[in-house]
Amino acid sequence: SHPLRETVNLLNPLIQDQTIMRTTLLPGILKTIQWNINHMADEVKIFEVGKVFLNSGNIENNILPVEKLNIAGGIVKTGRGNIWEKNEKWDLFYLKGILDKLFDGLRIQNISYTRGSFPVFNMKENGIIKFNNQEIGRFGKVSKNLSDILDIPEDVFLFEVDFSELYSKVTLDIVFEPLPKYPSLNRDISIVVPEQVLVDELKKTIIEVNPKIIREVELFDIFKGKQVKTGNKSVAFSIIFQSKDRTLTDEEVDKMMENVKIKLNSEFMAELRK
Repeated sequence: SHPLRETVNLLNPLIQDQTIMRTTLLPGILKTIQWNINHMADEVKIFEVGKVFLNSGNIENNILPVEKLNIAGGIVKTGRGNIWEKNEKWDLFYLKGILDKLFDGLRIQNISYTRGSFPVFNMKENGIIKFNNQEIGRFGKVSKNLSDILDIPEDVFLFEVDFSELYSKVTLDIVFEPLPKYPSLNRDISIVVPEQVLVDELKKTIIEVNPKIIREVELFDIFKGKQVKTGNKSVAFSIIFQSKDRTLTDEEVDKMMENVKIKLNSEFMAELRK
């Protein structure tokens, strides 16, 4: 019942198993990953920029399908290799870091990530990529059932973004700012929140306490274990405070940190990890 199953059929296909126009790049990415793993590749990082064709619903009236340019990619690590490669963990957060680098490189801001339900992905590791709350892509871990069908024993992580939509958001005018004159202050906070709370929502809430002073919020730890109550997770952030027009005092930053704790507790039932 998924909309991407509403494909456009070719009248005169040249190849028997290519009778429809693709609506997503992900099957091609998966096929390439499968081929590489079968040929004993230790690590696979691939991407493709290509066109997809979405059914306009008016094919009978000779209305052409909607043509879009997408970018998709995938990563998988077999676990073979030297000791350093074995210790490097490729997971959903690693993939999200790749996406963040892509958006940062294109100078695209206001990107957010929310939970998704794309059927190819594991339901617990399934995300939607949004720009200004408009969906522009998806990412996640390939479901175990699909991995088994493709005979891929390792976890596979994929993403796909509407590149036509993304490229229209690129700011071509580069604005330079002078280097900060005043020093920054750093504070760490470790909180326990319900497992379903998204890290992105926590970061936004922290920044909302004082967007002009809180310059950066960086996640540095997520923990689930016996020390944390069932159904919860421990999340730790490093918060950087900096003003453009004065040197901040410890008292000012301490007060903002107190406001951060109150706001997180009010909105997410967050408690300080002891």
